[in-house]
Amino acid sequence: MNVRKKAFAIIVTVLVLTGTGSIAIGAAFPRQVFVEVTSEDLVAQKDIAGLAEVPAGGILTMILGSNPTTGFSWNKVAQIGDQAVLQETENKYSEQEMSGVVGAGRREVWTFKALEPGTTTIRMEYSQPWAGGEKGAWTFQLTVVVR
Repeated sequence: MNVRKKAFAIIVTVLVLTGTGSIAIGAAFPRQVFVEVTSEDLVAQKDIAGLAEVPAGGILTMILGSNPTTGFSWNKVAQIGDQAVLQETENKYSEQEMSGVVGAGRREVWTFKALEPGTTTIRMEYSQPWAGGEKGAWTFQLTVVVR
């Protein structure tokens, strides 16, 4: 899996737990935490699980590789295990294409607010949303610990 350090508004440190297929993510400035899984990561490993820690009142931004021209998309609404701990505030496609080529992959971005201390999960499926379409081509599950 190709996991790189990402520079956004904060610096994100990524730790790959070898042999488990899981990733754990933490941030230098924990008020805002970014988690990104690229399409290349998902092609290499169909099902990915991760862990993120966010302080209560903090913001979690989750970025997943996507290509809407294929007919596949991630859930429009994140499946959150405990909405008393974490609340989705926004979902959008990134305006920036990944390669600048028409039909190239993009990024889908979800933003969450950490409400109160606790642990919950976010589960996402990359599927064709119509009846008879392929379901669960890729899955991503993020365990979120709010401190």
